[in-house]
Amino acid sequence: MDNIYVQRPGMPPSGDGAGQNNNMTQPSYNVQNPQGSTGATAYGTTGGNGFKTTVGRKKEKTEKLSVYGLYTLVYAVFTALCLYKNARGITFPFFALSTIVYADLCLRRMEGKWQKKDMWYPIAIILLGVSVFLTEDKQMTGLAKWTMIILIGVYSLHILYDETEWKFMRYLQAIVQLIGGGIENIPSAYSDSTVFFKKLKEERAYDDAKMTAPYSEDGNGNTTDKEAYVTVRKKKESKLIYVGIGILVSIPLVIVIVSLLCKADAVFKEAVERIIELIDLKNIVGVLLTVIATFTIAYAYIRYLDERSIRIDDKEHHVYEPVLAITVTSIITVIYLFFCGIQVVYLTFGNNLKLPEGYTYAKYAHEGFYELLVVCILNLIIVLAASYFFGESTALKVILTIICACTYVMMASSAYRMCMYVSEYDLTRLRVYVLYGLIVLAILMIGVIVYIYRESFPLFRYGIAVMTVSVIILVYSHPTALIASYNIRQMTENHGMVDVRHLRELGTDAIPVILKNFDELYEYELAHDTDGRIDDYDHDDYYYGKRSQMGRFYDDYFGKNADEEDYDCPLYDMSFRSFNLSKYLAQKAYKATDNKYDPDGSYWKDMKDNYIKENKYKGESI
Repeated sequence: MDNIYVQRPGMPPSGDGAGQNNNMTQPSYNVQNPQGSTGATAYGTTGGNGFKTTVGRKKEKTEKLSVYGLYTLVYAVFTALCLYKNARGITFPFFALSTIVYADLCLRRMEGKWQKKDMWYPIAIILLGVSVFLTEDKQMTGLAKWTMIILIGVYSLHILYDETEWKFMRYLQAIVQLIGGGIENIPSAYSDSTVFFKKLKEERAYDDAKMTAPYSEDGNGNTTDKEAYVTVRKKKESKLIYVGIGILVSIPLVIVIVSLLCKADAVFKEAVERIIELIDLKNIVGVLLTVIATFTIAYAYIRYLDERSIRIDDKEHHVYEPVLAITVTSIITVIYLFFCGIQVVYLTFGNNLKLPEGYTYAKYAHEGFYELLVVCILNLIIVLAASYFFGESTALKVILTIICACTYVMMASSAYRMCMYVSEYDLTRLRVYVLYGLIVLAILMIGVIVYIYRESFPLFRYGIAVMTVSVIILVYSHPTALIASYNIRQMTENHGMVDVRHLRELGTDAIPVILKNFDELYEYELAHDTDGRIDDYDHDDYYYGKRSQMGRFYDDYFGKNADEEDYDCPLYDMSFRSFNLSKYLAQKAYKATDNKYDPDGSYWKDMKDNYIKENKYKGESI
């Protein structure tokens, strides 16, 4: 048998002795470096041409998994514990905290650098996490979650890279690289795990061979007994096969035996049935899939960050002749100045000026706010692109400043139109978002104006800060509850119109406000019932065709249509894990009604009879 030399798994290269035959009494195995270099042998990292060998890449994979694998696995299990079938429970803040801890542990292993001013990132993430369990509004919780994801990415880049010289576009490029790199590394969670466990298995087999068979080692601790190593490995593999066969054979036997014992003893049967009820296979699979998905995504992004593959040098980009930008923006500016002049004149003195045929002043003021919002956002993009891609020019800066000023006029016009529209037709989600978006956009434009004259201004970080604070304020304000309060106040105090259908679709956050004003809202429906068939007990379609909006509201959330097993139902039986403050307040408000509005009660008929008899609505004739 030829002399062969085996490098011990996980050991460094054997140095000068690597790649040479060893004259030893035991058989040895010599693995020559594929590249013909003395730089690495079987478990080395580079070949003679400087590229990583296959074994070198495997070693790198096992090292990354051994460093970040345990952290990621614990994080994935904790995420499943917090979030599985529990998207808005009290455990979400703990998930947010665990995300920060996990990120910090991994970033410290990457030798990231921290400063005290960086604390605002974790604080903002925790505040967003807390906001999720305070509301049942899916739009708000979704906004909070996406903001958390963005902050985690920006926070990681900030810790690992010196981005003090990064400009706005450079930040965007880094974010895109991070997203793409994470997606590209998703298979690495499986490939690294495969290599890691394969190496672990080899090392254990080697140790077993060392303990059970004669062997000798050279000065570097490398075994020379290949046959013992291979023999023990095959034995362990055969044992695992036998174990698997044994499990498969035992399954039908267990089923038959347990069935017979259940028929023989009623107590045993009841105990088995309880155990089966506790074993929820669907949830077990769901939890495992959640753990696997979390581990895969988290490990992929951490692995990509550890590679430091993002290009950190802010190379000079191609700068175009500013005359081109001046020409384009000048034309746009003339149009904007003309438009802004009309806005100022007609919205200020509109009652005394002639409008286009078929238009009233109210109709003129009520339309166009969405289009103006889009134009404002477009202006923001134009100013950023012109500042970045075109050379230094005083004329261009002046024109961009004028565009910014016109943008403020457009935002004021859009806000004014929207406020007039709200005063006439009440608030909706979209109208609140438009008004709030205009405020945020106005704050962002301040940074843009500074950036025009001072390129060193950290516009991206300014924008992230403004966005984060804005989202936190919006989510904590519970906009649907504010919408319900405003619209009901318009009805009760100003005797205005109210869209009851829209109110009942606002969700759990608005329930306490609606229940508090339930009687007034139902009175409003009765007062505006044109054919007198609302909640007509003598009519076949009482519960369907002519069921009042308030009746439908009660049926959907607390009555016959409410599914207490549904996580989104206000009556959902919350555990500590799934506790949600908004849902708790809704349940508390419902209990305070003492089933007064139950469909089988006398409330609906009595209310209708009284108002038909009195022919009154809040002191005014119907």
